[in-house]
Amino acid sequence: MTSQVESNSKPNFLTVQQREEGIKKFITALVHAERCVDESCALITCIKLKKVMQHVRQCIIKRQVSQCSVCKQIVAICFYHAKTCAAEFCAVPFCDGIREKIAKKNEEAFIQEFGNLNIEDIEHFI
Repeated sequence: MTSQVESNSKPNFLTVQQREEGIKKFITALVHAERCVDESCALITCIKLKKVMQHVRQCIIKRQVSQCSVCKQIVAICFYHAKTCAAEFCAVPFCDGIREKIAKKNEEAFIQEFGNLNIEDIEHFI
């Protein structure tokens, strides 16, 4: 009654490394598309991503309730990138703004946790 999976079938999930490599390739293509001014660029991904980014900039749905799946995916990938980005000025769309928000949130969390801490409270650690 139980069926066996064929040994040559591929799993339907990606390893963490494959996922990260895919995201890096996507980010590279996205940066290219954002910088590319060639209207007849030969890269298919450039043309597609230019259209996607045009949509993201003009999307009305995302401004209402953040329900646009296209915008959500782009922002999620840019957020994933921004969490580890160390560039002073990054070419990845939304990266600088996302990093500012992450830093502000981290600062607020730090202040909330340690804001009332006096030097006397930590002298015994020094």
